[in-house]
Amino acid sequence: MTERAEQGRANALDEVRDLLQRMDMPRAFELARAARQAAGTTEQEIAACFWLARCHYVAAEIDIAIALAAEAGHAAAAVQDVEWQARAHALEARCLEMAGETEAALDVALVAWNALERACMPGQGSLLARQAVTMALAVIQLRLGDLASAMTWCERGADLAGYLPEEGALGAAIDTRACIHAALASRAREAGDPVEAERCERLAIADSLRAVDLARGLGDVDHETSALLNLAESLTLVGEAERALELLQDWARRHPDALARQWAHQRDSLGIVLLALQRPAEAVDAFEQARSQCESPAYRVVVTEHLSAALERCERWQEALASYKDFHALQARVSTERAQRHARVAAARLDIGRERAKARQLASSNRRLRRRADDLARQAQEDGLTGLANRRQVDTLLQAWPRPMSLALIDVDHFKQVNDRFSHGVGDEVLRQLASIMRANCRQRELAARLGGEEFVVIVESADEADIAHVAERLRAAVERFDWTSVRAGLQVTVSVGVARPSEVAVGTELLVVADRRLYAAKRAGRNRVVLEG
Repeated sequence: MTERAEQGRANALDEVRDLLQRMDMPRAFELARAARQAAGTTEQEIAACFWLARCHYVAAEIDIAIALAAEAGHAAAAVQDVEWQARAHALEARCLEMAGETEAALDVALVAWNALERACMPGQGSLLARQAVTMALAVIQLRLGDLASAMTWCERGADLAGYLPEEGALGAAIDTRACIHAALASRAREAGDPVEAERCERLAIADSLRAVDLARGLGDVDHETSALLNLAESLTLVGEAERALELLQDWARRHPDALARQWAHQRDSLGIVLLALQRPAEAVDAFEQARSQCESPAYRVVVTEHLSAALERCERWQEALASYKDFHALQARVSTERAQRHARVAAARLDIGRERAKARQLASSNRRLRRRADDLARQAQEDGLTGLANRRQVDTLLQAWPRPMSLALIDVDHFKQVNDRFSHGVGDEVLRQLASIMRANCRQRELAARLGGEEFVVIVESADEADIAHVAERLRAAVERFDWTSVRAGLQVTVSVGVARPSEVAVGTELLVVADRRLYAAKRAGRNRVVLEG
């Protein structure tokens, strides 16, 4: 096969991804099927099979998607292509979760995660696979009701998404986090804690707003719609139904040519908002429109139940009763179809092989699951690039402020020039090496962390305010002394440091504000220095 033909096939699969984002399903299916027929190598066959499975997944043809994703995963495992194996199993897990086979989905996702853990491979492909598996586990744990685990996986997925060029991955992670916050709010309401419910719902709103903005920037109507509807629901629950109504009406003006299923979801959300605004007659119209555009039998059940409740609010008793009967008939039909799907999935999984047996053992072993939970808790507190503590751990520590702490805020001097002159890959290696220097020079009561970008922090648990000055200068000097030409010829790196002490603040979070002011003073004074006052 010629290099040109190989490149053409790769470009075709890239186009499939773009077409799925734009929901151009006929063209996406056409290109994916053509790529599979023309595959000349095992790797090409795996990639084409994976993207064809994605097409069926987006089209809600779940049984076919499960079979194709499993096929791609097994083929990748046979040739020890861990990255494609993990991506395919992550997709298979998402399909199983959508089909209601949540336990099976967990097994498959854990197989993928463990394969990646054993391989320990660096690189963008591995990051993409890790992020896909991580988010599959977040969604599965959300479905299982383990909200703490779901949040841990989701935070990890959002961190990994920050290193990927696909901006849509970050938006999807943030949208999932919004759903977890909303679930936590619902749990708080059920427990009779309205303050906590409000707090969690506000967090959901903030995440949904960001997810909507990211999706709009990418022109991804499907993800925008999903995030917007989550946002409308949360706004309604905190008493801002008018704002939710405006957002839904704005969506309708923006997307007159949206897909029928997108309109169905929008109309259903509109009906819920109108009910909250005491406009039941308009809600009935919205629910009827939603039902007429439903493509999913399972979703038709939900909309029909909403319609029945709205008709009841309008005192249209006969129609409400008829709708309620429709709801029960549809629910029975969906339950039968779910049982049939369960049987098909079970039959397809009979030939699951040794890796699936390992996954079942893992899922049933409390000891292993506890160990994995401990690992996840640790990973959720780590920066993905450097292995240092991350911003989340720093914020938790500063908010708690259990004992006197000092802080040194550290920034790499002229880091943009490092990226521009030597490449972003060298920039990442500089950050990893800087983390190594910090680990080597930090003692037992000194926590090194990466806040993000080229910004780091060291927290010293000490009442002796002279300690932080010594720590800051020790780290600055260690960075200056290091032979940076071992990373790349001609490279030299220094850092600027701003210091804050416990006697200067009332709460721990103010340490960052003080240190940040002094860090900029260090920059203005010529860089490569520690500023303790001012």
